[in-house]
Amino acid sequence: MTMEFRMKVADLFRAGTKTVFTGEVHTQAKVIKNASCVIEIDGVSAGELYIEGEVNTGRPYHDLWTTSPVNLTREVVLSHDVWLISS
Repeated sequence: MTMEFRMKVADLFRAGTKTVFTGEVHTQAKVIKNASCVIEIDGVSAGELYIEGEVNTGRPYHDLWTTSPVNLTREVVLSHDVWLISS
């Protein structure tokens, strides 16, 4: 079963070995975990990573985390159109 989602990344932060993406998620899934996805920056594919889970914070935004290497900075996220798209 493929878990389909799109996340408009609003921010990111690091917690230990994890990178956490915060943003609005568009999906039919109740919880996102164990999903491969691509990172798009301004409509151009910029890499792939593996989402390992979702942190439920009770806020309108979702937090998705990964331990995959992420060569993306908070400054890029805040100044560009960044999406995580399930593959």
